This record gives sequence, C-alpha cells and structure tokens, in this order.
Amino acid sequence: MVTIADYCHHIAPSLTGCCRHWYTNDGDGLNAVQASELAAILQGSIDACRIDDYARRLASGQSNIRLQDDSAEIDRLLLVQRPLPRHELERSYANEFVNQVQRFIDFLLISDGFEIL
Repeated sequence: MVTIADYCHHIAPSLTGCCRHWYTNDGDGLNAVQASELAAILQGSIDACRIDDYARRLASGQSNIRLQDDSAEIDRLLLVQRPLPRHELERSYANEFVNQVQRFIDFLLISDGFEIL
C-alpha cells in the first residue's frame, strides 16, 4: 500500500527522518517549522511535476511499491462500458494521488506541526 508518508519519505528523506514512527500512534510527529518545510518541498514536487512522474510509475507498475486496491475505483471501472486505456488509468491515479498530497500540504500549512496519535 502506498501512503502519503511513503511519498514524503521519498521526496524529503532527511526531513521526514525527524519523525521516526509514521505508521504508529505513539505521538511522534513534526514541529511547526518542519511541517512548513515539508509542505514547501511537497508543493515544489507538484510544481515541478515530480509527483506526477512518481504517481504514474506507481500506476503503471514500474515501481517496486505495491498500490493499495481501491474498491471504489474498481467499482467505477466496472460500470464503464469500455475499458479505459492504460494511460487514462494512469492519469486518473496520478490526479487522485496529487489531490491527496495537496490536501496534506494544506493541513501542514495550517497546523502548528502534528503528532500521530
């Protein structure tokens, strides 16, 4: 399963290393300055289309990271009369991935840091 945390580790490994436990609820997190820095790095990856390349590689299977099954997407595809071409599926996944990261950026910008509880 690919998470926003995975992308954060990929794009900003030294900064995300400040939070050692991204996948547990132990109160670890980033302070306000670190959260702001991470938001800027993530936004830069959107602006430079690096996130788009990353997401398209995930969607096309050119990455060693396994995608999480998305039952809503599967249901939507089953209702479509014709199968979508692979490039349209990749674009759809990339758009959703970028959207989710943008929402996380918005959170980082309005937070005073965060703790994973």
